[in-house]
Amino acid sequence: MTKRIKVKIICLLLLLALIPLPVLSYDMSGWRKPTKTELAGDIDWRKESKNLYLKAEADFDGDGKKDTASLLVNDK
Repeated sequence: MTKRIKVKIICLLLLLALIPLPVLSYDMSGWRKPTKTELAGDIDWRKESKNLYLKAEADFDGDGKKDTASLLVNDK
């Protein structure tokens, strides 16, 4: 691996490390789960999952802790 590629990888990792900071301070007021009416067009395949495929849990940032991603709606 060349030095140039290593520098690009390090810069990318530093950038990715900074992305979650604004997300942690994001105001979540106004966000809600979608209603059954909003999901009515595709509800049949969603029944395969207890959370209707509206939530995913995994270690997204590699810190060894479980993270959650949810599909939410903001009426604004």
